[in-house]
Amino acid sequence: MITRNLVIVLLFFAVLPAASKVGATSFAPPPTHDFFYAVYDQDTGSYVLLPQEARPVAFSPDGTAFVTLDLAQKTPTLWRWQDSTAKPTPLELRPGSDFFRIVRFSPDSSCILLGTTTHPVVKGPENPPSCLGVFDAQTGRLLTTLAGLNDRAVRLELEFLPGGNDLIVGIWSPNETRVAEILSIGPAVDIVSYSVETARINYRTNQILWRSAAGYTKLSADGQRALLEDSTHVSCTDTRTGDILWRAPCMDAYFCEAENLVLATRSEKTVRGLLFKKEDTRLFLTTYRRETGEKVLEVEGQLDGISDDGSLRIIRGPGSNNIYVQ
Repeated sequence: MITRNLVIVLLFFAVLPAASKVGATSFAPPPTHDFFYAVYDQDTGSYVLLPQEARPVAFSPDGTAFVTLDLAQKTPTLWRWQDSTAKPTPLELRPGSDFFRIVRFSPDSSCILLGTTTHPVVKGPENPPSCLGVFDAQTGRLLTTLAGLNDRAVRLELEFLPGGNDLIVGIWSPNETRVAEILSIGPAVDIVSYSVETARINYRTNQILWRSAAGYTKLSADGQRALLEDSTHVSCTDTRTGDILWRAPCMDAYFCEAENLVLATRSEKTVRGLLFKKEDTRLFLTTYRRETGEKVLEVEGQLDGISDDGSLRIIRGPGSNNIYVQ
């Protein structure tokens, strides 16, 4: 398999002489452009100057192709390296112009996934239904449009499962929209409530393997577990079957791969005051065993961030300015 080492170079015509060098290659920017992107192959010294409105948004894992969008996140174009240059191929998901929020290559570089979402309030033809299409990364041909997704999705998140042709897709869609007056004196605003769900989909056969009425949050490094979240609980789910292994009353959960744990934040409301009751919310950083959900440790505080392997954690203590690293 041929692989390439590609670099994105942003060139500003205002600060470049007539010819400037990046690596071993000379660039002579067109005088009509204020700035443009160039994609440079470090191994061969070849490069391609992209159209002024085009910007790279996704590279294939093997480095032989990339996809560009314009500044409005429209007009997707596939570029493949051929004979020391890159050839453009337009990608058309459907007639008309879409706003693309997802542009991803499959792990084996053979497919491209393009995803669009809708606006929760805008109506009519200017707000087409959401869609997730699969393209051949060699030819740019549309292979299939993934079925079964909510066509009113306002947010899509996806992760490829290792060693196969399956995706975990998180879907956020509006339940209803109503116009309300704020305190009866403010301007009319749109109030939208949302529903969430997660599905495992084979993007080659267009088959939904399971669905869950909870939102996708995290995937474990081995791809065997996913953390799904509803309004009150986090569920640790077997990605092969969709079965819930355990549930806990918490939120904002993360896998701690180094120690086979799950870290999450649990909230607890307390009431204080003699004459006037007032609710306070206390937050607790809670640690669970990944496979069983057994609670291992709990300290007061909130998890603000975590490294990829879980060995480094940024924790916010009971005071809003009390931040420490564990």
